[in-house]
Amino acid sequence: MHPAMASTLFDLLVKLLRDRGVEVQTGRFGAFMRVEIINDGPVALVIEIGYD
Repeated sequence: MHPAMASTLFDLLVKLLRDRGVEVQTGRFGAFMRVEIINDGPVALVIEIGYD
């Protein structure tokens, strides 16, 4: 999806969640992020998506 369209869709999702009382934290859309996870279950899936 084109970044401008994806950003708009993302903003809409965040608004819908917040309107329903869900606490949502966001950063800068499209920024590279390093994320760590603590797995507390029997399965963890890592999905890497590459963009050209």
